[in-house]
Amino acid sequence: MYTGCRINELCSMKLSQVTEDAFQIDDSKTPDGIRRIPIHADIQQMVERLKQTSTDGYLLSGQSNNNQFGVRHKGLQQKFSRLKQALGFGQKVYTFHSFRSTLANQFESAGVPETHAARIIGHKVNSMTYGVYSQSVRWDVLVDAMKVISYKLPGN
Repeated sequence: MYTGCRINELCSMKLSQVTEDAFQIDDSKTPDGIRRIPIHADIQQMVERLKQTSTDGYLLSGQSNNNQFGVRHKGLQQKFSRLKQALGFGQKVYTFHSFRSTLANQFESAGVPETHAARIIGHKVNSMTYGVYSQSVRWDVLVDAMKVISYKLPGN
């Protein structure tokens, strides 16, 4: 929910794609999905722990691609589905993909320009000026956009 990544992007992320301050998505569903994402301060410790405890060179270690589709995210997707059902959420009401929508909503609510949010989430920028002529936003601007995201409950 702090990355804007698709589940397959997270599950196929190798340790070599994770730096101290960023996730590098090298393979995505669309060309606009190839991107560098700032690591939010709220998850930096967890990311570091995942890197240090990985046993197979992937950020999310231990995922198997031994399934009919040959993808690493199938098991995590099933675990997520069982967890949300156990918590009382309907089968198709929310999916792992809902985290992308939630991040987009967080960006919009915080007043982050849509072009900056799109570059982090991996969406196409639909304008001649920014979508065609501009290829990116400065890294420090993306880092600042990510800093405004907060999932803390009011009063906490």
